[in-house]
Amino acid sequence: MGKWIIRIIGALLVLVLAGGLILYFTDNRYSLSYRSYSALKNASSMDLSFESRMGMGENDLGIQGDTRLTMDQKASYTEVSVDLGPLGNRKIVDIYTAGEKIYHKYNLPFLSWQEGMPILQEDSFNPTMFTDLQMDVKLLDLLKFASILDRNEEEELLEYYTTDYFTPEEFKGILVGLLKLDATDVENWNIRTYEIRFSFHKNRKELEKVAVKFDYEVSEMVLGNEFILIIHELNSVQEIPVPDGIAE
Repeated sequence: MGKWIIRIIGALLVLVLAGGLILYFTDNRYSLSYRSYSALKNASSMDLSFESRMGMGENDLGIQGDTRLTMDQKASYTEVSVDLGPLGNRKIVDIYTAGEKIYHKYNLPFLSWQEGMPILQEDSFNPTMFTDLQMDVKLLDLLKFASILDRNEEEELLEYYTTDYFTPEEFKGILVGLLKLDATDVENWNIRTYEIRFSFHKNRKELEKVAVKFDYEVSEMVLGNEFILIIHELNSVQEIPVPDGIAE
């Protein structure tokens, strides 16, 4: 009798192990989430780009840029450009961070590096978010969240998204915690709609893009906002030199 119990338990363990391996090596929301979670959590550096827009319809304001950051050095360098439509993009400011310190330099020859966050007329994104990218989300919570996402598939990407998982107040917390928006401003917003979308590259089997879109009403105006973060490469940045003109 004891041998049969041992055999049954062994068979069940083999089935569980086989199921886990099949789940891990196939393209599905759980394996992709786990691979990306592990890669990001253990990354020593990141090479990223971003785009952020806000406004009403075609009358919106857009900024975009590139950033490199290292976890060991706890430093980042971000170049921010403004979208001028038919005139193309124009770099407006560079941002360097080291630990808790933030420096910026506007793209004018007679201006030098200054300590502090630059003033940007852009409410859907704060570039200082790159100084404190947190990976303290529990894996089980992440997999639970992945289980409720809707799916969309493109030629090179598998996309998972939600428009209703979080309450408006919970979504406000994401805007403050993730995008580093001002908590006082966000508190006064009436969130009308939102979408959080994760795009995974089929060949690399890793997270490639995160997009957050939302509309909110404030002072009887409805503004649309969009933030897109693209992950180009992990562990490729060895060091971020301190820019000339900054004395740490």
